[in-house]
Amino acid sequence: MSLTWGTVHNTLIHPIKDIQKSIEEYTGITNNMVKNAPNIEEVFNEFYDFVGNNMLVAYNANFVVGFLKVASSKANLEFCPTYIDIYSLCKYLYPEFQTYKFASVCEKIGVDVQNSSNLVDNATACGMLFEKMIKRINSGE
Repeated sequence: MSLTWGTVHNTLIHPIKDIQKSIEEYTGITNNMVKNAPNIEEVFNEFYDFVGNNMLVAYNANFVVGFLKVASSKANLEFCPTYIDIYSLCKYLYPEFQTYKFASVCEKIGVDVQNSSNLVDNATACGMLFEKMIKRINSGE
């Protein structure tokens, strides 16, 4: 198994509704930032090409893949990816943890999340978590 780093697909999407103030405060993404952004259908076609047949690795992957399947439906594409859920893997490998919130797991496993409201930083941290978990599995701990 290999994990390839260095290529990131990152774009803002024009939402159907205005972004709520609480979401703006959490993510730093404002309505002004997305007013000229492409819609989900346009972006999903690019994402679909980007992913290809590669396996996805995500934290709470069932939620993420569910969202992606809705997006693929809007883009008239069939999207049935193979994926690994880091959340579930974490619960299996670290049953002693009291909580499995993303930031807490990162801290306990020793992965630094630069900015928890930034999705690129979260995706990078997720990949780092996955690498550490694979090492733990391979070491037989």
